[in-house]
Amino acid sequence: MLVDLSSIPADAVVGGKAQGLLSLTRAGAPVPPAMVVVANAPDEFIEQISEEVERRFAGETLAVRSSAVSEDLMSASFAGQYDTVLGVAAESRDIAAAIRRVRASIDSAHVESYTVHRLDGMAVLIMPMVEAVSAGVAFTRDPVTGERRVVIEAVAGTAQDLAAGVAVGERWFVEGDTTSPSNREVLDEAMAREIAALARRCEEIQGSPQDIEWAYDGERLYVLQSRPITTHAVEPIPIDDEPPPGPWEWDSTHNQVPMTPLSMSVFMPGFEAASRRLVGHYGLPLDRLAMRSINGYIYIQSVPVVGKPGSAPPPGPLAKLAFRLVPPLRRAARTAQRALDERVDRRLAQEWETEARPEIEAKLGEWFDLDPDSLDLAELADLAADAIDTARATFGWNMVTDPYYLIPLATLNSFIGSRGLGDMQVVTRLVAGSIRSEVRESLAELAQRLSPQVRGVIEQGGRDVLERIEEVDPGFAGRYGDHLRAHGQRLFGFDLTAPTVVEDPNLELRWLLGDRAGPDANGDAGTLANEIRSGLSSGDATEFDMLLEDARATYPIREHGEAVHARAFGAVRLVGLEIGNRMVSAGHATLVDDVFYLEVEEVLGWLVAPTDLRDIIRVRRGQHSWAKMHRPPATIGGSAALPDSSVLPDALKTIVGIFDLVLAHDTGPTDLPDGVDGVPASSGTFTGPARLVANADHLSRVRPGDVLIAPLTTSPWEIVFPQIGALVTEGGGQLSHPAIVAREYGLPAVVGCVGAMGRFTDGQLVTVDGTAGTVREVDPYR
Repeated sequence: MLVDLSSIPADAVVGGKAQGLLSLTRAGAPVPPAMVVVANAPDEFIEQISEEVERRFAGETLAVRSSAVSEDLMSASFAGQYDTVLGVAAESRDIAAAIRRVRASIDSAHVESYTVHRLDGMAVLIMPMVEAVSAGVAFTRDPVTGERRVVIEAVAGTAQDLAAGVAVGERWFVEGDTTSPSNREVLDEAMAREIAALARRCEEIQGSPQDIEWAYDGERLYVLQSRPITTHAVEPIPIDDEPPPGPWEWDSTHNQVPMTPLSMSVFMPGFEAASRRLVGHYGLPLDRLAMRSINGYIYIQSVPVVGKPGSAPPPGPLAKLAFRLVPPLRRAARTAQRALDERVDRRLAQEWETEARPEIEAKLGEWFDLDPDSLDLAELADLAADAIDTARATFGWNMVTDPYYLIPLATLNSFIGSRGLGDMQVVTRLVAGSIRSEVRESLAELAQRLSPQVRGVIEQGGRDVLERIEEVDPGFAGRYGDHLRAHGQRLFGFDLTAPTVVEDPNLELRWLLGDRAGPDANGDAGTLANEIRSGLSSGDATEFDMLLEDARATYPIREHGEAVHARAFGAVRLVGLEIGNRMVSAGHATLVDDVFYLEVEEVLGWLVAPTDLRDIIRVRRGQHSWAKMHRPPATIGGSAALPDSSVLPDALKTIVGIFDLVLAHDTGPTDLPDGVDGVPASSGTFTGPARLVANADHLSRVRPGDVLIAPLTTSPWEIVFPQIGALVTEGGGQLSHPAIVAREYGLPAVVGCVGAMGRFTDGQLVTVDGTAGTVREVDPYR
């Protein structure tokens, strides 16, 4: 029932973590002495086991760790899913309590949502804690790019805070003998190389890329854990798509990193259907916007009403004649005129707010309350189909209601520009502060209710944080439960592999502990408006005030729609996880998130006739891994030839101009002036440490005063915006989500900063100038 790590019998069930350390111990790697409580040890013998551990480690302080039977395997690491108890006194009572806590964590709701079936048991690993001078983790492959280099994260003292996301590690990259540190406060080059050598040795012993936990006591370096890097155990499989004819443009707005197949097959048909609605309501001279995946990335093509995509527009006189004689073009012109005369944008916005949005939110609330485990496969298929249709429809509403804010914004932009008072950068500053965030208001109200007891529970964190809040303050727990019902399904990204808030509310709850007071975006906008108004004639000032009021009143609809969109796609993810559970239980998939590497029809087909999908999933994972290693070209098959807008009928000219505004200011620029790093999205300057956040899994690493650098941000990311000092994103333009929200929080921001994730290192001191559009490294020694 209790065995020594160095001499585990062949028939003992000790779990993946202990088996991994046993292999390292036998190979002579520096592993601390340890004992293992076998997985099938009866609970009534825990006291006896604990007394034996006390005799073995008398006077020591212990770490009591999980070692589940399916933990730290190549197919699934279950990293961070089970409890670890550190700082346990070597006294039998404390040891017994820690063992029981670790064993009980196999039944936690969080683990059940992560895995699929009840595992075969939980062994427990017990070892003395290393009195660490420094500690951390090391990956033998870059966890973001998959490159063959060792990535080290180090903190002073123990790595407990690093693992919990409470501390941010000093990051080193080691390629051969070459080191590249983020700073030099914890390690020096010699120590970084020694840690890298230990990590590579663990990889050699275990036979696969490893993620190790290490600790250094001032004299000796120890390995405390070594597990496979499951995300990079996938063999890349090249994709060789043959693009269809005509120009295609990379959709960098939604697709800075490759989407998984399920995400693409949900999103792309919804996008195309929404583009048809857009054309039908506003009369654009298009048939639709086509969308398809090319080599793992999403591309868009404008399909004209007449002619082929990419074909040269006819000469001016002939084009003018076409809009009078060709029926589809005549219809487009009439539709555009009607859209402007009848203000179709206002009608659609009202229909969204009073009919569509309440209906969608009612569905989302019902699904939140649903226990998907109680559904049979047919019921689950109906739920999945409904959730997918709802997500597509929500995106469609987002697209057709955009003109509600774009028309006033374009009108204000024209007024400002015609008087030489500025460009879109000025216009977006004028409307900043006008968006009321429902999530932010709900959290602010919760912060007012925060008791010292709840604050203590949130500071401690953990998977059972909601249960412990319920114990100390049922009233607060109930109010937060209402908040989660209204907002908890939000997806932290464009891809369905991103988590939802409800899956781990710790990040959102920590928002309640911080200082949320920031610059007054409304005040800044008011000051700018006063400056502009003071230089206008009386008549122009009156018109300016009217246009500005309209723009500020309509501007919030985009972000409000984005928030509902994030919930609708989050609902698809949560249903997908339940389907993934069923697939693994049936032996037809290996991991729960394998479901995201299937397409919609394959998932729905499986629910009707379950069959083994592991071969398809293996190929799709390999293709996705390959796509992540290749940045896509901005265009494929040339660039679209645009007609001269002067040939368009007046109404169409206005409508096309409005949507050109989006194309010009929602996506990142293809060319930038010399000396400029990206789009100057939100004014001001700030200097602070760079914090690279590749996806939502890394958001817990963000600390107050950081410069957040990310591929893109989505609606739920706003919960970290009150903490940061500035924002940099690789994608986006003046009207992109990160730019809009940065202005609402008064954060200096540069978006469309291509390559920022590779250009800067974590912890590096940088200065962001959101007025000039520059991001520059700061030498701390000058």
